[in-house]
Amino acid sequence: MKKRLLKILMLGLMVCSLVGCGKKSYDDFDYDWEFVKMTAGTQVFEASKETEDRDPKIEFDGTDVVFWFNGNPHDGKLEYKDDEYIITFEDGWASLTAEIEDGGDTLMINISKVDVECEFKKK
Repeated sequence: MKKRLLKILMLGLMVCSLVGCGKKSYDDFDYDWEFVKMTAGTQVFEASKETEDRDPKIEFDGTDVVFWFNGNPHDGKLEYKDDEYIITFEDGWASLTAEIEDGGDTLMINISKVDVECEFKKK
């Protein structure tokens, strides 16, 4: 009887641990992000007051995203697909990959079309 009860409890524990698998939360992105630097190939461009109006900016509202690049806004959607977060834009602009690092304090945006990576920090 004890072995049977133990097996049932173990099975229940395994099922409970698998229930959360595969679900991704977009809450990690819903913060105010401040641009830190942009890496284009081997060149690094850091945030500065002189370039502030052209620096990349990003805003998340759930899965809705607005990304400014060179002063131009692009509206898009954030989705989790193929083990990565992807931002796809309504205007057909390059899709981006997004990754949260440093325990949630750093947002890395990769624009593969132009070989650019943007780093943002939580405000």
